[in-house]
Amino acid sequence: MRQNKRALRNDFTVVHNKKLYQILEPAYTKDVIVEERINGRMYITHNNRALGYKEIYSRPLKEKPKKTFKIRKKYIPPKEHPWRKYPALSKPDISILVKTGHF
Repeated sequence: MRQNKRALRNDFTVVHNKKLYQILEPAYTKDVIVEERINGRMYITHNNRALGYKEIYSRPLKEKPKKTFKIRKKYIPPKEHPWRKYPALSKPDISILVKTGHF
């Protein structure tokens, strides 16, 4: 009989001999013991209690949390805000400028 201590993942899966096993009963622990008997049977135990399991061939998919987006409004300062004290800088009128030779 061989006993190996294995980590129990958050999705209740255990890896042993490159195979993935799903624990059917919730076991609130970080690790379990995988026992391989001489007759070829395998048991997964915790606190000397056998846990039900099944072999799975692909890893369970993680649920992705849905992203929530906020629509942000453009900030408009109030009328008393210091930014509103100064008038906006006006751009010079280029139509009155004399055209030079490179145009």
